[in-house]
Amino acid sequence: MTTARRISTPDRITNVGAVAFIAGLVTWYAGASDAIDRTLSAANFFYAASALGVFAALIALVVQRSWKKGDLGNAIFLAAGIAFVTFNCVALLNRHADTSQRHSETGNVLSFATPSKGPRAIHIALATNHISLHAHSAPGCNIGNVAVVALRAGALGATWVENVRCTD
Repeated sequence: MTTARRISTPDRITNVGAVAFIAGLVTWYAGASDAIDRTLSAANFFYAASALGVFAALIALVVQRSWKKGDLGNAIFLAAGIAFVTFNCVALLNRHADTSQRHSETGNVLSFATPSKGPRAIHIALATNHISLHAHSAPGCNIGNVAVVALRAGALGATWVENVRCTD
């Protein structure tokens, strides 16, 4: 007869971190990457998600009665996983729960950038600021075109780009 092994607290912390990281990957591929790209002030979401992750890691370290080798690494892994999934979920919520009215701003296409890694980006100068998006978000645009950018306020207050149309 075999007896069930009780899962230790460090193993639980690692498991929760792994589940959070996998959930973060699922939300990333479910549209969070595009939602983050189209959000004009995603840094505020990042700071909040990071703070939540650090708070979870500190709780995980306090819950353990004694520290062993690797416990700090487990807590950091937990913090990263929770911050990743929270950041993605908040960006998705800001975009998909948005009921605000669309407003348009006109700008000029300044340039395109092709980084060594990652997607091609388009840079547009609006009256209020400059924005950069994945180039696939603005099909048919060329340097010098007038770009009409449809913006929405966002469910959580972070303005995001709904679409970009270019005219000659």
